[in-house]
Amino acid sequence: MTLAQDRAHEYRIAARSRLLVFLILTPILFTTSMPLSQGFPIATGLAAVSSLAVGLSPAWYFIGLGDPSRILLIETIPRMAFAVVGAALVASGFPLMTGPLALLVGALSATAIASAVVRTRSGRPARISRTTIVTAFRTQRSAVASRIFSAIYMGFSVAIVAIFAPGSVAAFAAAERLFRLVLSVLQSVPNSMQHFVGRAGRGDLNSVLTMGVAISVFTGTVGGAALIAFGPMAERVLFQGSISLDRSAYWLSAIIVLLTCTSRGTGGLALIRLGGMRYIAFSSAIGAIVGLPVIAALSMLQDVTGALFGVIVAESLVLAVQVVGIIRLRRA
Repeated sequence: MTLAQDRAHEYRIAARSRLLVFLILTPILFTTSMPLSQGFPIATGLAAVSSLAVGLSPAWYFIGLGDPSRILLIETIPRMAFAVVGAALVASGFPLMTGPLALLVGALSATAIASAVVRTRSGRPARISRTTIVTAFRTQRSAVASRIFSAIYMGFSVAIVAIFAPGSVAAFAAAERLFRLVLSVLQSVPNSMQHFVGRAGRGDLNSVLTMGVAISVFTGTVGGAALIAFGPMAERVLFQGSISLDRSAYWLSAIIVLLTCTSRGTGGLALIRLGGMRYIAFSSAIGAIVGLPVIAALSMLQDVTGALFGVIVAESLVLAVQVVGIIRLRRA
């Protein structure tokens, strides 16, 4: 098996494993999210599934090859095209469900295009058995656990505020949408460094990891500052005056951006390179188990400010666990 075929084989194992998880979770997520909507249950279910489909992204493969430019052609452009078409159809009178359906088709099309490109470059694919898929799940159980806890923490924070501080849920959801939007834009920075960090030799590994974390901190600082400066403008555009966030909400959101970007460096770059997936899984578990109750308690005491401070507490715990993991692994 050539190097190209070996890489393609690894891609197919990962793609099939992700697709299997997607197919298992889709009916669960669709049915549980439908009751959350008032009047648009199908659109809500499709929106949830389209968000789940983001996990099928082939970006990791092309980043690993040191060819991130293909992400633009294979994933970004198709997804953006379907998103624009879906928005245009909804604006022209099609049902609301057309929008999330277009997002779902865009995510699936990117995966299909990537698979076709990999097949073209590597030739006839080797057979993948059930045992291979099971083995892949076992070897990646820490990563899967990390993703599950992260999804619980990120997905249920708004629902927790809705239960314990219903009068603050609209403002908190607006603040979360804004800082999640900033974080999604900044995600490309650690993604672009993964190939560089992964190729670092033993001699310069410490300096490379330090630089990766430092760049992540700098990215979070810039992103947080941009949120403080331009957040009110984005608020007016996105929410058309229906939501009004005070200045403290933007400062707290900026801290969340900084902490999250930093943990992307300590976790997604440093710990993965050092073989510390168990610390990433443990940090995600701490974020979910401790973070959600803290968000609930503080939202009852201080409304939006308390809820955002609860997120800061959770992100700080995640970062602390990851830093401890890095220190222990570097001493070993």
